[in-house]
Amino acid sequence: MSDAPSTVTPSEKFPGADCVKIFGTFRIARQPGKILVALLGLVATLIWGSLLDLIWTGAKKGVDPEVITAYSTSRYEESGFEETKGDAGIYEVYSRHLRGRVRTIVESVILSGDTVTEFGGICQATSWMLRCHPRFSLLFFPGLLLIWACAGGMICRMAAVDFARGETITARESFAFVRRHYWGGFLLAPIAPVIGIIFIGLLLVLGGLVLAIPYFGDVLGGLFFFLALVGGLAVAVLWVGWFAGGVLFWPAIAVEGSSSFDAFATGFHYVYTRPWRAAWYGLVAFVYGAVCWLVVHFFAHLTLLATHKCVGIGAAAASRTVGDDKVAKLDAIWPYEFRGLAFPDVTWHGGDWISGLLIFIWVCLVIGLVWSFLVSYFFSAGTAIYFLLRRAVDLTDYEQIEEIEEYVDEAPPPAGETPGEAPPAPEAPAPPPAATGGDSDSRPSESPE
Repeated sequence: MSDAPSTVTPSEKFPGADCVKIFGTFRIARQPGKILVALLGLVATLIWGSLLDLIWTGAKKGVDPEVITAYSTSRYEESGFEETKGDAGIYEVYSRHLRGRVRTIVESVILSGDTVTEFGGICQATSWMLRCHPRFSLLFFPGLLLIWACAGGMICRMAAVDFARGETITARESFAFVRRHYWGGFLLAPIAPVIGIIFIGLLLVLGGLVLAIPYFGDVLGGLFFFLALVGGLAVAVLWVGWFAGGVLFWPAIAVEGSSSFDAFATGFHYVYTRPWRAAWYGLVAFVYGAVCWLVVHFFAHLTLLATHKCVGIGAAAASRTVGDDKVAKLDAIWPYEFRGLAFPDVTWHGGDWISGLLIFIWVCLVIGLVWSFLVSYFFSAGTAIYFLLRRAVDLTDYEQIEEIEEYVDEAPPPAGETPGEAPPAPEAPAPPPAATGGDSDSRPSESPE
């Protein structure tokens, strides 16, 4: 494969010509390996958040289930906010709010909805957690980064190999790649711009201290205030680049095997060099992904509904009393309505807890797989967008990625050999025995001088 950059054909100069490749992201995202990695990431996030919730609620620091709505209302009305205590966990409330907002954002592609307002609701929820529960956030978000730097990196690597070469690598091979680029790549890339923003912010704070000096500080601070404006511009550039190009950081490492600095520098470069092309790719990926997820959501919905109706007919012989009514056993264990995928909220009676617990696990697995597809599509689409922008900006072929063979675990050496030691050279064969036929005193004739 040649490393020389290729030229862009006239049909690729228009961003609508090559964005058709985004439509292949559904095939890439639906592969079982990526969905399994996404599911494990979601389970790990659930375990980590639930563990923190147990600690906080055990210390009587639970919150009201509607606290985020109250916080958003107070922010819009510019009124004071006083958080009310409750029995719900912080992560429980935060994750439930995010799931509802994400589902509404996706559904707004087909149904009428305000995507900007729903996305603002996600920002408001994150702001609530950071401002009202800084200690919880200081533990939760770094743990979240540790989990998804691995899971997201694996999905991006598998998607990169599939997009570039049409090959499928195993989760073990992708994990071997992520392990070699984890600390200095996948983990550090998302927080590198944040570190830069904090550093520049501290410099601006120091400049403000100079301005606080009477007389001399007034003159010096006013004279060099343009440096503060330059610092504010740098913060704005980093913030917008992190927000708009952050989705390209992990794909850049998965494709190029680059460091964290190169990854976010590349993401910034692509977004600021081709802003309208990047926005167009993002819009196409969003609309297409929303349609794909709604289709997956619909089939999972029909699966659960058909299962509930058919099994419920067979279980109708055993009835249970719920309140003043008698219902079929399955309806008492797992009430299900055609109102959208939701995690079961059931009350078990007597010995029903055994079957109810197992049914609860299986139903949650189906719903988890639906959300896992959405996660897999997000990272796969980000990887596809990175390839398209790299092609448009750097004129690099799609097939050019970091070699796979360098990151596959080496096979163990054969028994009796030490790693790194060259095998012994084979012994030279013994010379054939001299001929014994004829006169024993005969000698070979000497060559003439």
